[in-house]
Amino acid sequence: MVVLENPVPPIEDFQFLISQMTETLRSNSKKDPCKYLDLGGTKLEDVTVDILKDHARGTCFDGSIVKWSGGRFPDIVAKDYYGIEVKTSKSPNWTSTGSSVAEGTRVAGVERIFMLFGKLCDPIDFICKPYEECLSDVVVTHSPRYLINMQLEAGETIFDKMKIPYDEMRIDNPIQKVLDYYRKIQKDGQRPWWLGGEDERSNFFITDFSQINVDEKKRIMSESFCLFPELLGGNGDKYKRLMLYLVSKGYVSASLRDHFSAGGTVLLNFEGKEYSGVPQVVKRIADLMDLIPNVLMNELTEAELSYYWETSINSDRFSQWLDLIDIASKKYIGGFPLKNYLEWIYGQRGKGQR
Repeated sequence: MVVLENPVPPIEDFQFLISQMTETLRSNSKKDPCKYLDLGGTKLEDVTVDILKDHARGTCFDGSIVKWSGGRFPDIVAKDYYGIEVKTSKSPNWTSTGSSVAEGTRVAGVERIFMLFGKLCDPIDFICKPYEECLSDVVVTHSPRYLINMQLEAGETIFDKMKIPYDEMRIDNPIQKVLDYYRKIQKDGQRPWWLGGEDERSNFFITDFSQINVDEKKRIMSESFCLFPELLGGNGDKYKRLMLYLVSKGYVSASLRDHFSAGGTVLLNFEGKEYSGVPQVVKRIADLMDLIPNVLMNELTEAELSYYWETSINSDRFSQWLDLIDIASKKYIGGFPLKNYLEWIYGQRGKGQR
């Protein structure tokens, strides 16, 4: 009798291999943190492949580890059946935008995929989990893409929300399934939409800015003040870029001025001096100084800041932002020392966020 060897090793064997890989990544990054802090997605893929090949020696996976190029999904394949998708982030958060819902570049034959996420900031760390256990939601770029969250609890994935298993979701028109889901959960005043550039993320609904909750409004306003220093200026078209940005994120408003700078002037006391006639926008931005430093340093990427500020980004983003705010506000704010005032506010309320 001829016994054929099972060409697909048990998933437990692959899980053991990736657990060794993850521990080696953690160990090596502690020994040489500078090397790992400098890694991006493609570089980490190469490092991971080398580590996997080392641990695969003498196992059923020996000689089967392949890195796929050309934007294929997943990035690394073993035994033509198992895969690893590699993501990196310089942020302290375990979240990122993932791959397309449609999975049009999926490598044929790959059935079980794991997500390796490298958090390449101090402290460096790595998590590797089954792909479907890391996907919390769907966001929109040029097409719907999964949103990755490596710290999801059981029952919190997008597939749990949609009440459909991942392996059922990915087969037979997954994008339509996503659109049907969001149409089901839409509220009055919302509708699913499809908008954004290659690297832009937006919500699935268009929402009236005046109708969002207070915390969300503060977050968006903080992000807006960070990206658009001209909001502290007096130009008549200072809301133009902000308006387009908010639309790309799924928010619309018939009165942006009311949210950001309306309300006339205020009286402020600073360093023993009284300043009258200070534009209301100064108070608005001061009220957000418990959020703005964290948004600048941890939530906005260097690429986003460079694009909207139209300059290269320094290591001290907060100070660079203050300089831009100071330049933009000189004529509009008059003699009020805005930069010094915001530094003082930061020292009082935002300390420790940089």
